[in-house]
Amino acid sequence: MDSGRSYNRAADETRTVTITPKVLDNPAGACFTATGKTKVLYTANFEAGVPRWREG
Repeated sequence: MDSGRSYNRAADETRTVTITPKVLDNPAGACFTATGKTKVLYTANFEAGVPRWREG
């Protein structure tokens, strides 16, 4: 039976996920992920302290 999925994956087979950390010098954290044809660049910054809206 044809699953209709691309790349001839079985109906219960997941795509391979690759995660490449430290792809940028700035911001504090960054990684690149790829799953099938979907590619995402994630970035994160960190600032010590409490946000103004949480103070008081």
